[in-house]
Amino acid sequence: MTEKDANYWVNIDSVVEQKLDAAMAHVSQWEPSINHYRPDWDKADLEKTKAELKRHILKKDGHYVEAFRTTTGFNQE
Repeated sequence: MTEKDANYWVNIDSVVEQKLDAAMAHVSQWEPSINHYRPDWDKADLEKTKAELKRHILKKDGHYVEAFRTTTGFNQE
């Protein structure tokens, strides 16, 4: 789904750091560990990667959000 398809947004300001920390827990999924594994983050690499990810989180009205598409009118027979 793309942002333009969304018609419902959930404010995630209170959990955005938790979401980033959860993603960062998977060290091997991010550079530079993809090509040169290490079990933990270098502090500078961690902050750089988190900042990059944060730039890609949707914002609406100054808040971090997750976008969804809701529908109605399904056949309820």
